[in-house]
Amino acid sequence: MYAIGILWIFQIFFFGYFPSEVKNYLEIGLSFLYPCLFACVTFYLFFTTYDKSKIEKYIEYLENEREEKRKINLRFVNEAQLLEYEKIRLEVSRSHSYVHCFRSKKEITGAWSLVYYILIVAMLFFSQNCFEHIQPLGPIIYFALIFISILVCILVPYWELFHLKNFKWSVSIWILAIYILLALAKSFYIKNYGDEVLGSYFERPEYRTKYFVNLVAEDGDRTQLKLPAIIYVHSESEEVESGEDRFGQIHSKFYDSKFIELEIVYLANGDSLKFDDCLLEIEGELQCMDETGTAWYIQLTSEKVQ
Repeated sequence: MYAIGILWIFQIFFFGYFPSEVKNYLEIGLSFLYPCLFACVTFYLFFTTYDKSKIEKYIEYLENEREEKRKINLRFVNEAQLLEYEKIRLEVSRSHSYVHCFRSKKEITGAWSLVYYILIVAMLFFSQNCFEHIQPLGPIIYFALIFISILVCILVPYWELFHLKNFKWSVSIWILAIYILLALAKSFYIKNYGDEVLGSYFERPEYRTKYFVNLVAEDGDRTQLKLPAIIYVHSESEEVESGEDRFGQIHSKFYDSKFIELEIVYLANGDSLKFDDCLLEIEGELQCMDETGTAWYIQLTSEKVQ
């Protein structure tokens, strides 16, 4: 757990100081390290490790508790747990080292296990960029980790609601974890396999593609030409002042805005028109000037060039 924390601190505060080439090599190495850390965290979520001193400590505690209950004629309710620990002690004595035991449903769904779920979600968040460097295997591994994590998170509410029949506030945390995992999966999918289609649910945040535009010369006979064009689609974050509080402090909000820039229009005679700083809107007619200074009325259609 401490190793994971140190790794995140290194990624957050020190990665930016490395040259891009060195950073790429480090991220490739992390793409192999993160699945190992993921396996360790998942293992200790479902299993606990006992050595001789640890199991003796638990048995001694329960035996003392049993004696105290007997002195005041109260029933000792942890007899089954004590017998289980004694079986584990026998296994430890046979192996001369330690044993791994599967945790109970109550332990797995307990509040303490939230730490492991938080670690799993955080690891998947910090490792997104690492897996992109190993194509095509990296994204497949990442989606497999996401899928396993969602199954694990679904298991807890299922046990709580249908087996243990005990809904706790912590179930909402696991449901939130499932939502975050699905959001991470969508973000990673769009980044690697997203659509280059305007308005698509899985549209990439940045890409170049070809769409048809309706072109009309400003000083011509208003003849409309439907021509293929290259557009550059990208998103930028903008800061907008949202208001001032009662203490005079100005607050801002950040919004992601999508921009569609027209770059080249291909004419029917084989020539092309190049544009700079020409922003378009779907089905909206705007005026832009090409590199030669000629003004055009341009309407971006929703028809993609096949």
